Amino acid sequence: MTSEAVTVPAPDAPSPRQERRVSLGEGLALLVIFTVGLALRAWGVSYGLSDHFVRPDEPQRVGLALEICRRSCNPGSFNIPSLLYYLLGAAFGLTQLGLGRPLTLDGAILIARLLTILAAMVTGALTYLTTRRLASPPAALVAASVLAVAPLHVRDSHFATGDIFAACGVALTFYC
Repeated sequence: MTSEAVTVPAPDAPSPRQERRVSLGEGLALLVIFTVGLALRAWGVSYGLSDHFVRPDEPQRVGLALEICRRSCNPGSFNIPSLLYYLLGAAFGLTQLGLGRPLTLDGAILIARLLTILAAMVTGALTYLTTRRLASPPAALVAASVLAVAPLHVRDSHFATGDIFAACGVALTFYC
């Protein structure tokens, strides 16, 4: 007699489609996590707008993006990767079309900060999705919670710099 191993799938094993579903409790937890994360990042977003010495690199970077929007596609400086300049320049161009007038530097900085908050929230969502795929839903909730309140991530989300956009790119790389 030969013994052959026969594998029979467990009758209660969830299908891949069922594994992607989010339970009500998980959805509510995500809502709380992302609400807290958004509130932490949006609170004080206009801090220091008229005082350009609060974050001296913001006017320089936003000014270069405004120049891309108004005159030339060459940012003129490649000290940091120029994708941020092009993204902000496109956003400023669309905003100016919608407003029908040129943006002030303070208005452009505020738009750049709001885009930074959006990138931070996308980073949180990608962190959740990647961890859920690689580990489990509870681990994904913990990962999203930690990122939502991480002091450095929250602080950098308040300003128009490339750090949060870089973190979003890294999270997108891990997700893909």
